[in-house]
Amino acid sequence: MVLRGIGRLDMGLATVGGVGIVILAIILDRLTQAVGRDSRSRGNRRWYTTGPVGLLTRPFIK
Repeated sequence: MVLRGIGRLDMGLATVGGVGIVILAIILDRLTQAVGRDSRSRGNRRWYTTGPVGLLTRPFIK
């Protein structure tokens, strides 16, 4: 989308594609930071924050 938008000089299409890429990069960054934390900095957590659902929600909860 970004290359197509730039090639056609359609800044709206390029912007939409670029924003999508930035949002995906932010989500991947938060997810990898949450996975990479060592166990000492995590502290005690409840059972529902340790499973797959917790892995997906942890980057968005402080």
